[in-house]
Amino acid sequence: MSPDTRRGVLVVLLIVVLLVLQAMTSARARALPPDAQLWSCNGRTDTLFGHAVRQAESRGLPRYLVAGVAWRESTWRVDAVNDNGAHRAEGVMQIVVHYHRSMKGWTFDPCASFSYGADYLARLLRKYQGAVCMALGEYSGHTVGYCDDVLGYMQRVNRAAG
Repeated sequence: MSPDTRRGVLVVLLIVVLLVLQAMTSARARALPPDAQLWSCNGRTDTLFGHAVRQAESRGLPRYLVAGVAWRESTWRVDAVNDNGAHRAEGVMQIVVHYHRSMKGWTFDPCASFSYGADYLARLLRKYQGAVCMALGEYSGHTVGYCDDVLGYMQRVNRAAG
């Protein structure tokens, strides 16, 4: 085989390898769960899940509570909107600006949404003397099955974390 032929074969092989690697990388990126999206909050880049956990821990909340609410409310979508006709809930924590006016203009910022949601959950837990399901009930507008969904998520994450 001539040197030119060898070089041509190597170029073709290199192109094939690059195409395969590109396909694998883009497939992996598409498979990335929403909670693994990277976001920068207060100069710290982390996954949405990491930010949610940090907000819960900084307020003495159960470790995965804010993450459980974010999963149940928006399935981690920072642009989520739920307009049931009465009031519009927005962002990863589905904040209703009608009741939480200080969040106007900030609901789609996951950093602000996690922080406000964690503060609100902490207030509700104090109000209900630590009764998580009562606090979650008020957070969700008393949606049937909400507490079970959030607690189930928290248990699954806790088991996966080891």
